[in-house]
Amino acid sequence: MIKETAKLAKMLSKLDKNKRKGKLTEIEIEKEHIRISKQQIEIRELHEEIDKAEKKLNKLRS
Repeated sequence: MIKETAKLAKMLSKLDKNKRKGKLTEIEIEKEHIRISKQQIEIRELHEEIDKAEKKLNKLRS
């Protein structure tokens, strides 16, 4: 999960850098926003999986 979060941070910084330089068209910016959103969803899903696994583990320990 740390790897995914680092990837997201890298994507965001790259987008900001390219936007400042004016290298991206509006369509490219929107495509990057979509990729970033997908990455955020993936991270949330990983969090949910971890929470479920922790709950199962706690049940088994009880």
